[in-house]
Amino acid sequence: MFRQPEQRVLSAWHDNFRVFRADPFPVSACRNETFTKELPMETFTSRWGSWETGQIVGKGQGLFGEMTVSADDVPKALERLEEGFAFVGLQEEWELSICLFHAKFGGPCLSVDFQNTRPTMGSQGSSVYDTSLLKGWTDEPDRQVYAKAKELFEKDLLEYGISHETCKPCYHEAGLEMN
Repeated sequence: MFRQPEQRVLSAWHDNFRVFRADPFPVSACRNETFTKELPMETFTSRWGSWETGQIVGKGQGLFGEMTVSADDVPKALERLEEGFAFVGLQEEWELSICLFHAKFGGPCLSVDFQNTRPTMGSQGSSVYDTSLLKGWTDEPDRQVYAKAKELFEKDLLEYGISHETCKPCYHEAGLEMN
């Protein structure tokens, strides 16, 4: 599942600040450390930006420094995404993504498939964040990867005839009431 890059970064920002915004970064959940300061947004985006691209090309982000992904990694990530992924879904199209998954691979639609198992701490149900916090920063590598993921997702929706209308049986099977 892919997510719009700036929204993904802001989700991490709004999640457990004692982990994602901590400086120094708590390496292990087993360590009972308290952070000494909170990262400023500029440092936070350099640490957590380009995460999707990095995962696809096999580069880790520097937990103690900046992400190691560069613009040169994007073509490799795009190629791997197009040629190596059996399924691409979008977080902001969760219901359609779940329905598409079942259309491609089979299996019953379950209510748990549609549950938010990773809600952001303190969220009020919304998963759209105010991007003004980023002060104009954009995640260029991940934007390109996300655009390709969105293209592949939309292509599969067409190929499998997936829409909210055609997914009503899946939603019903899962016990969802979709309007």
